[in-house]
Amino acid sequence: MQYVLFEDLYTDSFLPLTFTRPVYDLRFGIDTIREKWERYLGQSCLTLAHQHLRFKYSKDIPAGDTIYINGRMIPDAFIMEQVIQAMGNNQGFIRNDNELIAFRTDTPFLDEEFKEVIDISVLPMYLELYEFASTKPIRMLEKLTDLFTKNKEQMIADFKHITHQRGSFGIHDRYTIVYNPDNVFVEEGAKIRAAIINAEDGPVYIGKNAVISEGSIIIGAHAINEGVIVQPGTKLRGDSTIGPYCKVGGEISNSVIHSCSNKNHDGFLGNSIIGSWCNLGANTNVSNLKNNYSTVKIHHHKRERMVDTGLQFCGLLMGDYCRTGINTMFNTGTMVDACANVFGAGFPPKHIPSFSWHSIEENEVYDFTKAISTIEKMMARRDKVLTMEERMILLYLFEQTAKKRKDEYL
Repeated sequence: MQYVLFEDLYTDSFLPLTFTRPVYDLRFGIDTIREKWERYLGQSCLTLAHQHLRFKYSKDIPAGDTIYINGRMIPDAFIMEQVIQAMGNNQGFIRNDNELIAFRTDTPFLDEEFKEVIDISVLPMYLELYEFASTKPIRMLEKLTDLFTKNKEQMIADFKHITHQRGSFGIHDRYTIVYNPDNVFVEEGAKIRAAIINAEDGPVYIGKNAVISEGSIIIGAHAINEGVIVQPGTKLRGDSTIGPYCKVGGEISNSVIHSCSNKNHDGFLGNSIIGSWCNLGANTNVSNLKNNYSTVKIHHHKRERMVDTGLQFCGLLMGDYCRTGINTMFNTGTMVDACANVFGAGFPPKHIPSFSWHSIEENEVYDFTKAISTIEKMMARRDKVLTMEERMILLYLFEQTAKKRKDEYL
C-alpha cells in the first residue's frame, strides 16, 4: 500500500504560507500535517501539489494500490479506522457535497487532469464516491488562522501520540523549576538550564538537541522542536509552536513559527504565523488586539480585499524568506507575503506583496537576484543550500507578482 497527499482547490485560503509550500507541509501542533500522517501510517507519503509547487513536490505515482488523502485532513484514530481503512478499491469519501476527503485506486492519476490538483468533478468517471456520514466530524484545516486558534488542541493530540510511542529523557537540571512534570516531554540531547516550565494548563514538548537557556519561562501548551535555541530570559506564553532550528527571544504568545526562522531578540509576537527562513529584527513588535476591541480584518488574496476573521486577537501573518528591520511595528492583522524586506519607522500597510522592499518612505520591488543572494547567505549560515526546485518556485512567484503589479499599474 502507498499513500499520496494531495492539494485541493481550497489551499488559497492558506496564503501567504502556501506560496512556497503545499498545505500538508504547514506546521500545526507539534509537527507538520505530512509528518503526522507519516507517523500514523508508519511510512513516508508521496505527494501532489499545485502547479507552482510541482517542481519540488509532485512526483510520478507508481502503479499499485494507492490511497489518496486530502492534505488538509488531520489524522487521528477515528479517521484511520472510519476513512482510511474503510475504503475499498475505486472508492472514495466526500463531505459537504463536493469536498473530497480521500479515495483508493490502483490506477495512477497522473494524466493532465490530475497533475495539479485532484478534480472532484472528473472522479465519478473512475470511482464510487460516498458522502461521509458520522456524528463525529472529520478534522480539516479550513483557513490560515486555524494554525493558531486550534493549535493547543492539536498540540495535546500530538503530545499524546508521541508520548505513547516512547519515553521522555526527562529534565535533570536542579535549577529548573517544573510544574506538572508528567506533562513535559523531553527528547534526547535537549539542554535545559535554570528555566521555569509550567505544564499545568497544557503539555510542553521539547525536541531533540533543543537549548532552553537560563531564565526562560515556558507556559504550556508549547512545542519547542528539534534544534531550537531559546535565548536567556525568553517568555514563551501558551499555545505556541516553535519549528525546528529556530532561534527565539523576547515574548511569544499563541503563535506558530515555521522552521529555521529567527525572532532572536526582545519584542512581542502574538496570535501570529511566521513562515520559514524569516528574520525579525530586534524589538520587532506585533499588535494582536485593536484598541476598540473589534474583530480583525486581513487581506484575502483570491477576493483581493480585506475580510473579517471574526477574531478579536490576530497579529502578523508572514510568508517565507521575509525580514524586518529593528524596531519594526505591525498593526493587527498585517499580512506579509514571501520574500519581503520590511523596515523603517511607523506602521507598514496591512498587506505587503511578495518581493517588496518596503518602508514608509518607499515601496520598491526587491530585485530577484539580490533576494536570492540574501536567502543563500542566510541558509549557508545553517549549512543549508537553496535547491534548484526552491529557486524555480521563487522565480515563478516573482514573475506572478510582477505581472500583478503591472496589471494594477495599467
